[in-house]
Amino acid sequence: MGCLCAVSPIDCMGRIQIMLQNYINRLAGAAKSILSRVLNRNDGGCLERRGKLFAKHLPAISVGRRFFVDNGHMPCLDPDASLTRKLAQAIGFSCAIRENGIKLVVFGHANDAGDEESCYGLSIRRAQAVRALIHQDSTAWRLASLSANLNELSLTLAGASAAMGWNCDTNAMGHLEEGVYSEALMNFQNMIRSRYRSPVIPNGFPSHACWHGVYCLLIELINKSLRQDYPALPRHNFGFWPIPEMGYESGNGVVACGSRFTKKDYWSELRTSRVDLVFVPESINISPANGEGSASVEHSVPVYGRNFTFLPLKEALQVLSK
Repeated sequence: MGCLCAVSPIDCMGRIQIMLQNYINRLAGAAKSILSRVLNRNDGGCLERRGKLFAKHLPAISVGRRFFVDNGHMPCLDPDASLTRKLAQAIGFSCAIRENGIKLVVFGHANDAGDEESCYGLSIRRAQAVRALIHQDSTAWRLASLSANLNELSLTLAGASAAMGWNCDTNAMGHLEEGVYSEALMNFQNMIRSRYRSPVIPNGFPSHACWHGVYCLLIELINKSLRQDYPALPRHNFGFWPIPEMGYESGNGVVACGSRFTKKDYWSELRTSRVDLVFVPESINISPANGEGSASVEHSVPVYGRNFTFLPLKEALQVLSK
């Protein structure tokens, strides 16, 4: 009994805290991710590998058709949250190559279901909405959501139900309709109001304020993926991640491709409506067509030419970390 009383509860708590901190420190030291190795590699061999990599292969990731509804431009959360993991990968990779003159360009695409002008407008809206998430730009997201449709919100609620365990599965409870009460939407509104203090009235009827909650949810899931997959990523105040450096500055890093690049064979997702996040060296000149309704052509967007192929970001990090 004397041994049990030899250490006070306060001392026990102190020792437990020290043990936990030591464990966390060891774990952080052992969990040096590929990102950490790339950030710390500045030797000639690594620079040579980077040069060879970007000579013909452009690191890229595609936000494909499954994340967009027909004629929709808002990226929709999927049940396994792969959308936010893709965006987190792009943010993490951007940090890894920040000092190498490689910048992110967001290319929006549409299928060829409409005329050229409508395809152009749809493709740029998709790219701008994805860029808003990567840049944590709530104002740009709000502007994009003003022209969103109910199918986009309905699909996102179904994704939130699976990804977060919320009782808002529109696939089971009924898809959203204008002017029709939805229990799924009511439950979603209650969740985003309590969790994110979204300025939404929980009444079960669609409103633009719902997209504020969608934005907060997507940002939360991106942050979750960054903490899990990129623990060495530096953070600003309030947990904000470093904003990726954007190429094609005259277009704020966004290029509208319309429906011109839907049949490339680099990977299967490059055949339809999508947004491509491509890391482009400064030496590549991007000069898409100017003027609304004027879609870009291959010679003005050389990343889609025959001289380049797209390389998944994970493979690119493996090359750079060796």
